[in-house]
Amino acid sequence: MQLTKTSIRGFAFAAALVAMVSGCQSNIDELIQTKGTDNGSTETTGLTAFTSNGSTRHASTATRTSMSYPDGAFYWENADKIYVLDDNNAYRRSRNSVSADKQAGFKFMVPGAFANSNTYMVFYPGVNGTNNNVTIAEKQTQNEPNNTKHFGVAGDCGMAIATKNGGQFEFKLDHKVAYLCFLPKTKHAFVSTYIEKIEVTSDNFIAGNFTLDPTTKKLTGQGTKQTITLNLGGTANPKGFKLESSNAQLNQNGAFMVIKPGAHKLTIKYYLKDAVTKVGGVVTKVVKSKNYEENKFYDVSQDIEVRDYNSQLYYMWDAKKDYWSGGANQPKDNSDPAGTGYATSSPDERWYNEIKGGPAPWNASNKAKDCPNANECKWYVMKGDPHWDNSTLWTIWGHLRSGGIWLKKQSVIAAENNITPVSDLKKGYGLNGKKYDYTTNFTDGGDANKTVAKGRPSHITNYFFLPATGCYIEGKLEQLGARGYYWTSSGSLFTPKQAFYLHFNETEVRMANLNKRNTGQNLWKAE
Repeated sequence: MQLTKTSIRGFAFAAALVAMVSGCQSNIDELIQTKGTDNGSTETTGLTAFTSNGSTRHASTATRTSMSYPDGAFYWENADKIYVLDDNNAYRRSRNSVSADKQAGFKFMVPGAFANSNTYMVFYPGVNGTNNNVTIAEKQTQNEPNNTKHFGVAGDCGMAIATKNGGQFEFKLDHKVAYLCFLPKTKHAFVSTYIEKIEVTSDNFIAGNFTLDPTTKKLTGQGTKQTITLNLGGTANPKGFKLESSNAQLNQNGAFMVIKPGAHKLTIKYYLKDAVTKVGGVVTKVVKSKNYEENKFYDVSQDIEVRDYNSQLYYMWDAKKDYWSGGANQPKDNSDPAGTGYATSSPDERWYNEIKGGPAPWNASNKAKDCPNANECKWYVMKGDPHWDNSTLWTIWGHLRSGGIWLKKQSVIAAENNITPVSDLKKGYGLNGKKYDYTTNFTDGGDANKTVAKGRPSHITNYFFLPATGCYIEGKLEQLGARGYYWTSSGSLFTPKQAFYLHFNETEVRMANLNKRNTGQNLWKAE
């Protein structure tokens, strides 16, 4: 049986959508045809008619906090068939099957002996099941948002007691699985980001082979799979389901999954892909254990969040205003041509601080004054245990990106190197009392640290993250996603037209002073 788009039309959103699985549930009953209606089937000798017949009980909204299902009705779909346990205790498959989509009811013609009782057990084991044997698929596919036509293949199943009425038996199916309704949303202004698939992993089995028990009228069996993957997209949605709204939008990316009923703690992974940048990755959410009852929907309305650098600005060294202030023509991808309208000389407030000569240190006094100084930067480079991370997703200018560095926080560096107070990191770099002050000496910044681990650090709270946001050279964006350039508050005595900055990529981290002060780079604060 399949729940179609029209069966949940008219979704009305409540004032606040919960961020995790809500306590919302609804009983779901078979919408079945009026007594006596024939869906193209003809009774023949040796066959008995079993007709889905009755009325729909609409889903209650009393326990819902995020949405209601005012039309929670099921429909028969193409290729659906039933099995009936006959007088000889044999499973009899209907001779015919549903031959069209979205059928409110259907008359199934079943062979076998049905003369000894006024009631018989009817089984719907799903499209791929037989008799009372059910398989909840570990791989499920939904082609369109807000569509559950895939339920029969995914493992939807049910049972019913068919009661004799005249020359036929009538029944109403009772579904035996639980359903997850995913409603992902985001606060980010994504323009080309899609959800390719949703992966759910439980602390116990939620998929595999099961049995519809005619005695207990329950779905029995342990199953064998703890993970179900719901692939999203089809011919009309080859990129997946779009993610762009801060409010849950059922018709934009509503997704449905069939799972085994029971108490489960769920880990949910959303696989994202930016269709323009081709950057993809995973956002993971954990849902605490709760009981998922048969024949009920459970809403999963979650915020899909990544690190947001949409407000990230670039500056020439210690300028008063950012590189592209005033609405200049800013490139936002490495492939874009150089922009125009950036500052080329003083007194433009976007121009760099020209301080040079006179007594050292040459400290920033404008926008870069709160950045780490050269000594602090050197500690980060040499003792920050750098980790290049190409899996952590971040966003800038509406697109997904990846690539960045994890560095130890100053408090951790100071503790590990017996530096007290932490502020002494500003005074110089070095151990055993031998400190070198990079702010007052004629130096190029020293050697790079080429010991760069890959991936996220294990003790993540000891580290902070900097994205590889590249830089602007003469209006051209360079190395976005591959390298990071972050100004310090220290001008360079070694090259007076330059200043110290943190530079990193996947193979090295260094304090450098090669880029001129008119390069557009990022600002940062010590952590």
